[in-house]
Amino acid sequence: MTRTIGILTAAVCVASFGIGFTELLHSVSHQTTIISTLVAAAGLMGIVILTVLHGSEVEQAKFDCDFIGAAGIMLEMSPNYGVWQDTIDRLNVIASRTIWTPLQKQNAADAQALLNEAGEGDDPLSLRLRGIAA
Repeated sequence: MTRTIGILTAAVCVASFGIGFTELLHSVSHQTTIISTLVAAAGLMGIVILTVLHGSEVEQAKFDCDFIGAAGIMLEMSPNYGVWQDTIDRLNVIASRTIWTPLQKQNAADAQALLNEAGEGDDPLSLRLRGIAA
């Protein structure tokens, strides 16, 4: 999910929770109460899901940081082309992932630096456009 989609989804979830809860307080009929409750619950569930997704992004960034630490050694020491190519592919994924946290930004820069050392990196102009390098 891109950052824009995440922010728009969060805004819609908060708005639907607010509208549903407000209508729930002033409901006149049973139908209005049920619909308002469902709208508020949907908004609340959306907020919970976005929170869980953000937490998983943070945990993935920690795992990626550990992988980057080992990737340099794998690229230097591995005589197996398959291992080398898998490492390059994983570093490409890390370097091109949507950045949500500061650790992900650092991981992207470190992965791109390793790719450049291995001769598999992007040119500096595309890196500046993505905001990874200065």
